Amino acid sequence: MDLSVYNTSLDLCGVVDEISSLIWHRRFFKSGYFKLIAPATKNNAALLVKHNIIEKPDSVEIGYISSVVMTNDDSGEFITVTGNFLSGLLANRIILTPHDDFLSLIDCNIAASASSLRSIPNLYVNKNININSGFYAELYRSNLAVYSEAICMAYNFGLRVKFIHDNQKHLLLEAYYGTDRSILQKVNPQIVFSYEYDNLLSAKYQYSENNSYSTVYAKAVFDSAVECSGDVPSYIAGDDICGFERLEKALNIPAVTYTFDRQICTGFNGSSPVFTTVKVTAVNKTATLSVLQNEGDNNIAAPNETFTGKVFINEGYKSEYNLGDIVTVWHEKWNIALTVRITEITEVYENGSVSTLPVFGSPLPVISDLLKK
Repeated sequence: MDLSVYNTSLDLCGVVDEISSLIWHRRFFKSGYFKLIAPATKNNAALLVKHNIIEKPDSVEIGYISSVVMTNDDSGEFITVTGNFLSGLLANRIILTPHDDFLSLIDCNIAASASSLRSIPNLYVNKNININSGFYAELYRSNLAVYSEAICMAYNFGLRVKFIHDNQKHLLLEAYYGTDRSILQKVNPQIVFSYEYDNLLSAKYQYSENNSYSTVYAKAVFDSAVECSGDVPSYIAGDDICGFERLEKALNIPAVTYTFDRQICTGFNGSSPVFTTVKVTAVNKTATLSVLQNEGDNNIAAPNETFTGKVFINEGYKSEYNLGDIVTVWHEKWNIALTVRITEITEVYENGSVSTLPVFGSPLPVISDLLKK
């Protein structure tokens, strides 16, 4: 496999001599990552350095090197480099410039229209879809990648960065949707992964309700000095769920307040009342309810149901089905038939052989994901 290596100016530096192994982990809702082990030849040592960009044949994604380890032991000299795909650069920026349009938000915080110190050279955003996600004050200074992942999952699309090989070589970030190839539709060719179809080598099914909520009770809270006439604002998301399916969560959300002047009588001058102006803080019910609805809906989390399996790499991969597509997985003995999205695909190249391990459905939480919450 010829891996081309470029510098940050997108100039070709050379081609990796040979590789010992390559793990190319593709993810739909967040940036993928890679791990490359190669002999420590003079050429490889010059190419596999920090921040260089790796392009793999027949792959839309490209990776950038963020970690380099060189070893020398009885088995020989090797270079191990790891990094993310280029959409992972979003994790290196916080949101300082707000925008209601999602792709414009990315553009003005990391790409060509960002300030000169914050922009990634030669990176442009293709505003090919219009996602007006709104912008809330609490998003200011939050991590751009964390916010992007939430938007991608909410609207069911992925982000990727392509290397455009034209006269003005540049990087293009774009949003993309998967294609429904399940047996529930008849527009596109149907894709089924199953032992019965001889295209599934191994399988693992998992279901977990950990950290999942179907019904969220959101209530406004405020200091006793704050006025609130009538009922305290509250909101219930998912109140139509019942029985074993109902998984409840309570949220206390700070109320949105406003301040105004009020005249109060502080005494009398003879028979005439004396008024004094005081500042009064009260709950803005309309704005508070809007926040409660947003937070309540965003805290609904469906149970995690995944089906992973090792499949044959064949001519259909990337032509008949790809990352982000919706397919059907069927295991007759386990009585499992699911219509799921391919959310992750790990391509493993080692000792001249190639294998692929897809993840169908939403990945179960890992420690790094839980720490973000």
